[in-house]
Amino acid sequence: MFCSSCGNKLEEGAKFCGACGTSVAAPAAGLSDQSAATSEVQPQQSSQQTAQDAVKNLKDNEYVQQGKEISKMYYQFALASLKAPFRFASNTNEPSAINGLISIILFSLLVPFTTYLTLRNPYYAVPFGSTVVTPAIVLFVTFMIMTGVMFVVLKLMKVDADFKLVLTRLGSLIVFPLLFVLAGFVFTLLSVKVFGNIVSGVGLMILPLTTFATIFSFEKKQEGGLDPLYGIIIMVIALFIISLITFSIVFERLVNELNPFGGYLF
Repeated sequence: MFCSSCGNKLEEGAKFCGACGTSVAAPAAGLSDQSAATSEVQPQQSSQQTAQDAVKNLKDNEYVQQGKEISKMYYQFALASLKAPFRFASNTNEPSAINGLISIILFSLLVPFTTYLTLRNPYYAVPFGSTVVTPAIVLFVTFMIMTGVMFVVLKLMKVDADFKLVLTRLGSLIVFPLLFVLAGFVFTLLSVKVFGNIVSGVGLMILPLTTFATIFSFEKKQEGGLDPLYGIIIMVIALFIISLITFSIVFERLVNELNPFGGYLF
């Protein structure tokens, strides 16, 4: 065995070179440290490569691509609707139920979310389910029922329309009040709660007008059928009854959940 530094022959079991004093174990330790450093770098590089592959797979995922396409489609749909809501709805003859559903879902979610942010405070816990989930489901079902009522009224008036087209036109007209609700949500999120609720309230006041605008967006080409005045009366009665039921369900559940004394108030 020879010294790695000066080449002097070493005695068996020697820890240092007798000529230059170099430690015999030093090279082995150096190699060990280098191996350890290499072993640490390799897992890091492997983790980075795995993360890059996961991001690439996510970008190439079919559902992600579909989500991007739907988002782009709805953006164009909403932008065109905001420029001229009634004209755009009247000229929309190709059913696009997905766009109508997106408008309805967003409206159904943002309104209760704004309420939740308004009620949230450090003194007591606001139930998320009763404040957001239940009202959102009830609002969505309400929109679907109203769409069905409009479809029936249009059929009674002998207007050529199908359910998907009614849903599409209603969704396009909801975009305008949805803009107010979205703005109200943002203001409430930024803790400007009073102004945010006022803005959201404006959107809620405009909302009933969209149902009547949806009816008038269809052109009657056949003679006979239900008179438009009676159609509007049916719409008003249906809207009043459905809104009353919706409000009763949501308000009663929310008040009972927030009751600090326990039990049911209604």
